[in-house]
Amino acid sequence: MNNRIKYTQTQKNSQKFSQLQIQQLNILQMSNEELSAFVEAELETNPFLEVGEQFISNSYDFDLILSYTSPTKNLQQELLEQLLMVETDFDTSVFEYLIYSLDSNGYLQLTQDEINDLGSSEFERALDCLQSLEPAGVGARSLKECLSIQINRLDQTVITKLTLRIIADSLTLLANKKWDELCNRYRIDFETLKEAIELIKSLNPKPASLYSTTVEYIDPDIIIKQQENEFVVELKDKKYYHLTLSTDFELDSEFNEYRKVLSCRAKNLMKSITKRCSTLFDITQLVVQIQEDYFLNGGHLKPMTLMDVAEKLELSESTISRSINEKYFECRGSIIKFSDLFSRRIQEDISVDFIKNSIKELIKAEDKSHPVSDREIQMILSSKDIEVSRSAIAKYRQQMGILSTYQRKA
Repeated sequence: MNNRIKYTQTQKNSQKFSQLQIQQLNILQMSNEELSAFVEAELETNPFLEVGEQFISNSYDFDLILSYTSPTKNLQQELLEQLLMVETDFDTSVFEYLIYSLDSNGYLQLTQDEINDLGSSEFERALDCLQSLEPAGVGARSLKECLSIQINRLDQTVITKLTLRIIADSLTLLANKKWDELCNRYRIDFETLKEAIELIKSLNPKPASLYSTTVEYIDPDIIIKQQENEFVVELKDKKYYHLTLSTDFELDSEFNEYRKVLSCRAKNLMKSITKRCSTLFDITQLVVQIQEDYFLNGGHLKPMTLMDVAEKLELSESTISRSINEKYFECRGSIIKFSDLFSRRIQEDISVDFIKNSIKELIKAEDKSHPVSDREIQMILSSKDIEVSRSAIAKYRQQMGILSTYQRKA
């Protein structure tokens, strides 16, 4: 880890996000691959930014070879390229904030507080631009909005107008195949309804699905090492931790303003990476502390929500969510996704992970000629003061790929 990286703290305020704050949040959410690609692009275009010689002289390693794959354009890169071809009347850093807030389906997931921080006017203009780009439906905040965006790009006919009304008011009826009720509600015959249904079927409810890729090699952010009965958290060395500000580059006086912009951009990037580093480090230390039994003894995960961690670190829940997004750590030779350590709370000190493991152990120990039923599992857990509904037990069993009582019977 480069000694130039220092951990800093920033004060919260109620004002709108600055460009630096927006960039910090964007970089916080980026995966290793996304951040590496972003930094490479900046190194190519910003002469004030360079990589320290120490990293260059020692950068030839097997990680570089193993993690190399032919470059694949992701959704964010595609949207940024499209942005260059349209006229904008808003702060493009807000647009970047939005695209890095998209979920894996291409839907926009923002809280009202985040929208207020961005500024309602800037948010609306950036969102309008985002929703006008390809793939159609990207940036939608709901299934209804996603489908409506796609319909509105088509020629407006009787069928498209009818389909918009069905999407807006009757998706539940449609999902439940209430054909007669739909025909009566819109005063149409079944053939007309079929045309609307076929049009809806042609739409893509998950616009980002075409950009989903399989990760061949995962390069973790954090390494957790065991030293006797405690764990030490280390940040895995990355090229972007060795960025420095070049002092060699000079421009003519007439370019002074441009020079200031480039210099400021380089400094902000370095600050953003430092902030990302600090936040991820603090979260990992706390997670290791909370899940000590899991790390030391391979025990069950304790109930731990995003809010639990946010309150202890005095950060927002959305900041924790962004920080662990697509982040991995290495421990004892295994690569583990950060989000896998978080579990919804069933009761105080009882997590979904604990319930699932309990179900698995009960089924593992059952008499194969008389396997335990979901009802019997419920009663056994209840005798241990663990209250779980029979339907929840059936759901967890199915999620673990465990067959029903009848199917397990020898």
